[in-house]
Amino acid sequence: MSRVRYRLPKALIVFGSILIASPVLNYFALASSLGIPFSYPRLVLSFVNPWIVPLLILPVIIGVGLLRIKKWAWYLFMIYAPVLIGYNVYVLIERPDAFNISALLITILFGAALVFIAHKDISAPYVKMYPRGFRLEKRRPLQLELTINGQPRTTRDLSDTGVYVDWPDCPLEPGHTVKLQHPELNSERSATVVRVDAAGVGLFFEIELNRNELRALRSAVQS
Repeated sequence: MSRVRYRLPKALIVFGSILIASPVLNYFALASSLGIPFSYPRLVLSFVNPWIVPLLILPVIIGVGLLRIKKWAWYLFMIYAPVLIGYNVYVLIERPDAFNISALLITILFGAALVFIAHKDISAPYVKMYPRGFRLEKRRPLQLELTINGQPRTTRDLSDTGVYVDWPDCPLEPGHTVKLQHPELNSERSATVVRVDAAGVGLFFEIELNRNELRALRSAVQS
């Protein structure tokens, strides 16, 4: 079974990096709000309730897992984010001071991240049983004649990362690799089956198409 080459969305890279750095960011924010020099970590950390320590450490674990496309990290975040949002809202209501105002910003950030990561095209690489990359490019309807494993097939849509092909009763399963050919492509392409339904097959290119190839394929259809 071939491996899908994952291309992480920039927003996911940024958020994952923020999660990893969050303990340090929280430390500096707390020290600043208390008026304690950053060089006194023991004094600063003495103001932290022990029972919220997991809330401070988990982001690092989740951030690393999300960036490494680990299924457990996605599920852990889906649990952690609502808990953190609820805790921050509670703290903000109980003590609406300058430091806890930052909790509102964190709540907004995690709320937006929760919606983003829960999206089907972002969550797919984490929750699907078969290998699948992030769908970063919009697929456009395109009926194109090409050859897959030596057999003529017709596409329904196409992007630089994948294609959906009419293939009723396809015997292949997700994870299988096929060979795709077309005169306008620079070379034969390998693609991984990531979706099989009654009407056809979704394929993920192991090497994405470049702009010239996409332009040539679209021109071939128009001509």
